[in-house]
Amino acid sequence: MITIKEIAKLADVSPTTVSNVLHGRTKKVSPDTLDRVRKVLGENNYVSNMGAEMLGHKRSRIIALILAYNNSDRKNIITDPFVASIVNSVETAVQQNGFFLMLYSNPNIDECLKMAKAWMVDGIILLGAKRQGYYRLRNNLSTPIVSIDTYFAVNDTNYVNVGLDDYGGEKAMVNYLINEGHTKIGFLSLMQFERINENGVMYVDLSRLEGYKDALKEAGLPISADWYESLKFNQTVRRKQWHRWRKNDFYGCTAICFGSDLMALEAMMYFEDHGYKIPDDLTITGFDGIFEGDIHKPRLTTVYQDVNERGCRAVTEILKLINDPDSMKDKNRKVNIVMPTRLLLKETVKKISESN
Repeated sequence: MITIKEIAKLADVSPTTVSNVLHGRTKKVSPDTLDRVRKVLGENNYVSNMGAEMLGHKRSRIIALILAYNNSDRKNIITDPFVASIVNSVETAVQQNGFFLMLYSNPNIDECLKMAKAWMVDGIILLGAKRQGYYRLRNNLSTPIVSIDTYFAVNDTNYVNVGLDDYGGEKAMVNYLINEGHTKIGFLSLMQFERINENGVMYVDLSRLEGYKDALKEAGLPISADWYESLKFNQTVRRKQWHRWRKNDFYGCTAICFGSDLMALEAMMYFEDHGYKIPDDLTITGFDGIFEGDIHKPRLTTVYQDVNERGCRAVTEILKLINDPDSMKDKNRKVNIVMPTRLLLKETVKKISESN
């Protein structure tokens, strides 16, 4: 098999330059040199000896994407459109930068810790973890970690998180519904609303719930305890919840906001199967902007987030940490990147006339 030194000689560059190209460190390599080295690599079918590199440099070139959703969230989690989109964007960005992706789904943080040590992963992107899980890994590994959608307490430090404007996104949606004439609005989400830990940290859907409540309060509109509810993870039980809302005439609500597009679409299909027309009989909105919402008829009005951009940003942040080990020494570092949302106004919202 051809060696790096031989590749360097054929490309008329140094072995260091070849190594930099192989490992994705190309910022200081000119475009012409990069093309020349890659051409020689391709012509000679060069494949890195990863085993030798791991032994020689104690680096695996592996970035682990850990799906740390709890057991009730975990079933078929990889088929969730949001998670699948994150996996796709992270894998693409990781590969483009000369690394390999290890996908690992396990709610047991201690098992995640064992995996990271066994495989000597160069970095971890953590999705679906609570802050306790993040710090369990952080305090037991020297490996760089970037989380996605982990909510931290005000005084927390030593973290990098790629978050989302969950509060602002839901608040904007409710304000839009109010402007369309809706005064009685519900909110349904899979998140158990009572799950607030000892530090007062709110999670993703709790933040969306707060945006919903504040929009109604600021508009001087009432909020009934019947109008917001935690949905059950079991679909059969959830259908009983849809049945109860239907039998109670939606508790007087003319619109229901859902914490995710998947739940909005599931509810729409249930209500449509029972003779309701969306949005004529009930306005429904979602959150995420998944592809499935745009191909359903009627198309779902939702709060859109750029999932691909969030995955790419997480990879950018983990590479910064990998390439600058000294930055890991700053225990007071706190980087919370809040990605924006925007409304996607489609076909599931009915405007209520003033006469109504």
